[in-house]
Amino acid sequence: LFGFGKASQPPGLQDLIAMGFPETSCRDALSRTDNNLERAVALLLNPPPAATPTVVDMTRPSPSATSSHAPSSNSEDEDLKLAIALSKQEASSSKPTSVKSAAVRKSGTAALQRFSGQATTTNSSKTKSAPVASHPSVKVPSALSSKPFLEQITRSCNRLSPSSLAVDTLLKTLTTIRANPTSQKYRRIDMSSPGFKRALSNVPGCVDLLTLGIGFQKSSQPNIYTLQYVDAARLYAAIEFLTSIKSENYDYNLSRMKRLHDAAINKIIETEDMTELNARAEITRKTPNEPDGYGCSIVTLIYKSSGEKISRKFASDDVLDDVYNW
Repeated sequence: LFGFGKASQPPGLQDLIAMGFPETSCRDALSRTDNNLERAVALLLNPPPAATPTVVDMTRPSPSATSSHAPSSNSEDEDLKLAIALSKQEASSSKPTSVKSAAVRKSGTAALQRFSGQATTTNSSKTKSAPVASHPSVKVPSALSSKPFLEQITRSCNRLSPSSLAVDTLLKTLTTIRANPTSQKYRRIDMSSPGFKRALSNVPGCVDLLTLGIGFQKSSQPNIYTLQYVDAARLYAAIEFLTSIKSENYDYNLSRMKRLHDAAINKIIETEDMTELNARAEITRKTPNEPDGYGCSIVTLIYKSSGEKISRKFASDDVLDDVYNW
C-alpha cells in the first residue's frame, strides 16, 4: 500500500520474465550478478553445473560485481548469448518491451554481428546489394555485350547522333571497308592518331560500335584495334543506320549546321583573298576612329565557337551603323 512491495523487486526482473525465464530463476540470477541484466541473461542461458557447497568469504567483493566494471575475456561469447536470448524473446513474447530492453536488444544485435563477422561489410557491398534487398522485383539490365549485334549497332549509333563529325567519319570508314574488304590498311584503327582524337575520341557509342557492333579487337600494340573478319551483315546494318541518322536525326543536323557554320566563319577570318580584303577595307573606312579617354561606351563581341572576345570604345555621338560597320 505504501510502496514497500516495489522494494523487493530487483530492477530488470520484469525484462527477464518477459524473455520466458521463471521468476525464481530470474531473482536468483539477478542476485548472483548484482542486478546486472546482461550477466543475468548469460547466467540463465548457461547455468553453472551443480557442485558441492563451498564456503564463500563475504568480506571479499563478488566476482560478478567486479566484472561489471572490468572487461571480460569472454565478453564476445556472452554478448552472443545475450543476442540469442533477445531473439527468443522477440519470437515468443507478443507484449511490448520496455525502453531498456530495446536498448539491450540493439546492443545484442551488434554483438551478434561482430561475432559472426557481418559488421565488416564494406560500403560498396552494401550499396550493391541494397537495391536487390529493397526492390526484389527490379531486374538489373544486361550488358550491351550480351545483346544481339543488331541491337548493339542500333544503340551505339543512337548515342553517336549528337556528334555529326563522328557519324560522318564512321560512315566513311565503314563504307571504305565494305568496298575494300581484303585491304588490311582499312581494317586497322589507331585510336591515338590525331585524326581519331579530333573526330572520334571521347564520343559516346564510338568504341562500342567499332568493337561490339563491327568486330574490331584490341591488338597487342597499345591503342591499335584490328578487324580480323569482315562481317558483311554487320557492315550493312551499321552503314544503313548511320545513313538514316544523317537524313532524319534532328541532333545530327543541328550539330552539322553548327559545324559547317564554324568552318565557314574560320575560313572567312583566315582568308587572304584580295576581294574579301578590299571589301573589309571599304567597310573599315566607314567606321569612326576609336576615341581616347573616358566617358565612352564599350562594345564587346563574343565569338561562340572559340570564346574569343573583341572590344572597342565608341563615342557618345556614334550611331548603330557605326557599330554595325565595325
